[in-house]
Amino acid sequence: MATDRGFVKLFGKFRHWGWYTDSKAVHLFIHLLLCANYEPGNFLGNVIKRGQLATSLRTLSLATGLTEKEIRTRLKNFQKTGEILTESGKQFTLITICKYDSYNPPYKTEGKQRANKGQTKGKQRATIEEDKTIRRKEVCVYTRTLSLQELENPLLKMINEKLPELNTMQQPMTLEQAEKAMRIYQWGGIVDTLGDMVNKFDKIKDNRSTYLTLRSWMPDKHKKI
Repeated sequence: MATDRGFVKLFGKFRHWGWYTDSKAVHLFIHLLLCANYEPGNFLGNVIKRGQLATSLRTLSLATGLTEKEIRTRLKNFQKTGEILTESGKQFTLITICKYDSYNPPYKTEGKQRANKGQTKGKQRATIEEDKTIRRKEVCVYTRTLSLQELENPLLKMINEKLPELNTMQQPMTLEQAEKAMRIYQWGGIVDTLGDMVNKFDKIKDNRSTYLTLRSWMPDKHKKI
């Protein structure tokens, strides 16, 4: 799946969105925006285009704290008003965000914008791209093969794709531990804390368990009420 760009745009007019007074709808729609591919990717042998995500009611429920019934109702509402398109399959449900470019405009590199500004900048950009390639190769070393059930868990999927260093700990997070963490803690808190762990990885790399380290680093304010 695509690498996280880190943000989407929400303009002030979003307050006038038809479902804005439904807080659960807002929560779910923003989650879809954040999880959608910003560039084409592959999932279980299927091409997932920009603005699409492969998911399931169970996965969305675990990630947002909403019930599957609440999610199903709001997805139907989003379809009625043209926010999304859905396509159900045996392995996953494909959701397409119809106006994705309005929330995450296509990224334009400086090279495309200033293609004729000279060879020096071209060489600099080439160096940057080489560095990115090296980093991608380094990341691939730490990714692990997940089962289909594990792939459906957004926390394990995120760790494997975006925080693969955590896979090098003696006891990487299991599916049971990931589901437990998502029941206990808010999603934003999990993401922030795991990010802090990776940023200070030298301090925790000798710890045995990813899950226990997450619990010890997690501020109490992120516990679900």
